[in-house]
Amino acid sequence: MSLIGWSSSIWSFGFLLYFIQTISFFHWPVLLEEEFLVNKYGDTYRQYISRTSRNLGMRNG
Repeated sequence: MSLIGWSSSIWSFGFLLYFIQTISFFHWPVLLEEEFLVNKYGDTYRQYISRTSRNLGMRNG
């Protein structure tokens, strides 16, 4: 909501910082789990992540 109706108030900046922190908080375990699964399943899992999106329909790269 803060990004849609952006204002220069302290609440908007606070919400933006909270949003960025929350995204990183949820993204970090995903990266750790992917690393674990690559080590466990190898090329099979690499093929899976190459054709499956991680977040919001965006490719993993």
